[in-house]
Amino acid sequence: MTMDAIIMMVITIVGYVGGFVYFLSRVFKKERMKAKEQSK
Repeated sequence: MTMDAIIMMVITIVGYVGGFVYFLSRVFKKERMKAKEQSK
């Protein structure tokens, strides 16, 4: 494999992981907001 292919692969993986973590954090925040509202 060439250096360019490796770099592209790393960028793609980082992009996927970053998007996944961002999505999870948004869902998690929504769930916490719901929990706060219910505890009132």
